[in-house]
Amino acid sequence: MTKEEIFEKLLNSDNTHIKEILAENPSTLPEILTKLSQDKNVIVRAGVADNPKTPVDILAKLADDEEEWVRNWIAKNPNTSIETLSKLAEDKNWRVREFVTYNPNIPKDLLVKLSKDDAYAVRREVAKNLKTPAKVLEKLANDYDKYVRLNVAKNPNANANALNKLSQDKNDEIREETAQNPNATEEILERLSKDNNIRVRMGVALNKNTPPHILTKLSQDEDWHVKAIASYNPKTPINMLERLADEDADKVRREVAKNPNIPANVIEKLLKDKDLDVKRNIASNPHTPSEILIKLANNKDNWIREEVASNKNTPANILEKLSEDENEFVRQRVAGNPSIPNEVLKKLADDDKLFVRQAVVRSPKVTQHLLEKLSQDEDWEIRATVAENLNTPANILERLSNDKGCEVRRSVALNPNTSSETLAKLSQEKYY
Repeated sequence: MTKEEIFEKLLNSDNTHIKEILAENPSTLPEILTKLSQDKNVIVRAGVADNPKTPVDILAKLADDEEEWVRNWIAKNPNTSIETLSKLAEDKNWRVREFVTYNPNIPKDLLVKLSKDDAYAVRREVAKNLKTPAKVLEKLANDYDKYVRLNVAKNPNANANALNKLSQDKNDEIREETAQNPNATEEILERLSKDNNIRVRMGVALNKNTPPHILTKLSQDEDWHVKAIASYNPKTPINMLERLADEDADKVRREVAKNPNIPANVIEKLLKDKDLDVKRNIASNPHTPSEILIKLANNKDNWIREEVASNKNTPANILEKLSEDENEFVRQRVAGNPSIPNEVLKKLADDDKLFVRQAVVRSPKVTQHLLEKLSQDEDWEIRATVAENLNTPANILERLSNDKGCEVRRSVALNPNTSSETLAKLSQEKYY
């Protein structure tokens, strides 16, 4: 049976769900998508409208569909022509015009046009769009709708003029987002670091471009929330981290433990901290030296060992040791570690805990040999996880299509690597 014959058979199926899957599947032949675009079921037509492989001329026709839902997906489809997008930018329904702003290929002239739209929901999306010109964002910074202004404040392309205006906005949330914007100038950050609102000062402390001298001031803020955020900023001076490591507030010391530039002497000090979360944060910090992780791997606290098991800097011999940990969650974290040795992953594939074996299947280092083995696991959840994996080869998916578990077969049907022949067979089922 040819691929064309298989798709035709699926097209003529009485199972509506089959048509919906066909409409959404990027492997579906263009001529089949053309036929599906005329289906009476709106969900099927919407699937065709959303499919990135749908021919441009079919998308143009569907732009006249009576259902707003279908036109929405046409507007968002990256394959939709500029001509069709321009047409939809004038659609009578504001929701369709909003979806035009979601299109990754929207030209700047359409963004300029939609920035003047009567519907504030459309202007909000223009203000959020990363392709919107800085001059347009500058105008939108004066919009009467606070959410338009808020989205401008969040936009990393907002220029200094727009941010200067927004830094003096009456709305606290807008000033907070302005404080976090990467384009906020030193002058703006200096002003906002003295803001009466705690969250605005926290925003300044969070900004990675905040100069060290401003962070030094914020590290001595009267509110511990501000000090905690400043403790995490990689630009906070070392001498301030040393000082903050002695703070009474546990949450401040916890943030110091997360800092990527935490010096060795501060780590040693925090290892003696009575607060377990401080040590857990040291264990999870991707910049913590391996010799410290080795010490923490012997800690009695399960959560600390879990964090060590997840840390990409944990030495291979320690991961091997933790793969035999009495706590199953520690072993699960080892299985998910991107630095896990192949032999350790192979051993965990035989773990007696289901979710540990699931972590093996989902590991970026899982081999086809392990996928083959786990595809025959006694637990259907494991077999279903194998069926979902995008690295599972077609021959294993073919075998799993005969699995007694309906969820396993369903996962096979949804996997883009499943062959046309296997899909054709599954289409004969009433439920899968």
